[in-house]
Amino acid sequence: MMECPAGRLAGYLYTGSSTTERTGTRWTTQGTPWFEYLATLGAGAPSEAIGVNEDGHAVGFSYDSNGDWRPVLWPSWGGVIQLFGDNAVEPGSWYAQANDVNEGRDVVGYYYYYGCCALKAFFQPGYGSPTNIGSLGSGPTVATAVNNNEQVVGYSKTPGGVTSAFIWDQGTGMVDLFAGVGWASASQALDVNDRGQVVGTYYSPSLGMERGFFYDPNTGLWDIGDLDPTGDSETGAYGINERGQITGFSYNGSGSLRAFVRSTGDWDDI
Repeated sequence: MMECPAGRLAGYLYTGSSTTERTGTRWTTQGTPWFEYLATLGAGAPSEAIGVNEDGHAVGFSYDSNGDWRPVLWPSWGGVIQLFGDNAVEPGSWYAQANDVNEGRDVVGYYYYYGCCALKAFFQPGYGSPTNIGSLGSGPTVATAVNNNEQVVGYSKTPGGVTSAFIWDQGTGMVDLFAGVGWASASQALDVNDRGQVVGTYYSPSLGMERGFFYDPNTGLWDIGDLDPTGDSETGAYGINERGQITGFSYNGSGSLRAFVRSTGDWDDI
């Protein structure tokens, strides 16, 4: 489930006993709280809402009446819009999923490339045409989030075969956030705010576990720490807002899995 700062949430609920029986949903906690099941491209077709912006526009995927997996936008006023179809990004582009949408309705996500079945990341400005944003090497690439400055984050496989977190914009292109970092192996960037601050997860070879990271364009890359006083528990950083508050999970000193909010170095166990 994804939440935006305006108190809007997007996700899905299972509507039957099978894992394929799921429908995208949208909530708001502002004003009079409300909840709705979202429209799909095919009657009774599975769908998931993955990202939502402050205006209530949600994105994700829906299967259509032919059983094909399509990227969609659910406008705040209702209905469902298929963002694009086969071969729209490039010849051979196939099924696709939208992961995030910003206030300008720029959308990011990934699509399958039919020729090699690799995942490729796309950026779709407003209601314009989607484009492939490239990769760190030639392997699978996924765009997970976009801010209001059209900076995109995600993860991509490097020429050395390592999956690494990236940040991308149209002027600079794709930058490997973990290039030359010796204390991490695989990493994923999962969210970015309008200051270009990024959070995500990485694998620590020395600890043998997943850890959360924070990146700031001015101060660089940092491990976010954890709720365990010993400082060696598994963590993950999944979201960051405009104030720099980070949300995620951490194991505490008792070994319990906890959700947290971290703000300017202070931890709130929630």
